[in-house]
Amino acid sequence: MHFLYNETVNIIHNELHLNESFNLGPSFKRQSFLLISWESVDQHTWKNVCTTESEQLQALLCKNKKPDSWRSDYQKEAARQLSNTEFYRPLSSDPTEEYTKKLHHLLRTFPTLTQEQINTPLQPLPGLFSLLPKIHKPGNPGRPIISGIGTLTEGLSGYVDSLLRPYATSTPSYLRDTTDFLRKLQCIGDLPENTILATMDVEALYTNIPHTDGIQAVRNSIPDDDTAQLVAEHCDFILTHNYFKFGDNIYLQTSDTTMGTHMASQHANIFTADLEQRFLSSHPLTPFFFLC
Repeated sequence: MHFLYNETVNIIHNELHLNESFNLGPSFKRQSFLLISWESVDQHTWKNVCTTESEQLQALLCKNKKPDSWRSDYQKEAARQLSNTEFYRPLSSDPTEEYTKKLHHLLRTFPTLTQEQINTPLQPLPGLFSLLPKIHKPGNPGRPIISGIGTLTEGLSGYVDSLLRPYATSTPSYLRDTTDFLRKLQCIGDLPENTILATMDVEALYTNIPHTDGIQAVRNSIPDDDTAQLVAEHCDFILTHNYFKFGDNIYLQTSDTTMGTHMASQHANIFTADLEQRFLSSHPLTPFFFLC
């Protein structure tokens, strides 16, 4: 990691023509690409490359190109993804007023105490669409992120996240982090002879979870039918009212789970756990040990 940090610093200094005294600071080590002081860089030129500092620096490391070229590639990749009508639909106007009325109608069905726990912005804004370049893949395709900060469903999504978390973390194969993984490996003991170690990966997990399948997985994971139905309705509203801006255009995400809303990770965990359990239960051979 220290070597990678030093190499990255060298690239930044060389590409941006910074002097040796320019200090990236400890925040660079700690948060990689998020908090960087760009005192020696043309602010206007650099800020127009991409949307966030994270993407700007990833673009720098990704390709040895001029800012105008980075910006062009970024916009082309965004246009490519947003033109996919399977996932996105352009809107002719801002639906904030219409969607706000729907949300308030939904919230009125909640107990008063629950309503007080959900913070809805007085002036909600559309989400912001951005891309994180996948620098390890050919062509550096972008990972779509939709920021939920200040959006209409931010409060509701945070509330749903708190409801889903206990069910997501109680699934048999749940892993909290690397430390949890290592701890569970230590508990396995001796493996049977001829044991085969295998790994699997889900390609573009968030963008491969259909709304109906994800919501059904939520229902399957919650034992109480009334609670399951209530949480499923909340999830449905969040997923089907995820509108956002890119440039001057407004879009609605019509399929799959948004990376950027609070409840997304727990929703994806529950969907994956439900999928793996149905898969394992339908086959006569079961793994000796299984972690996700």
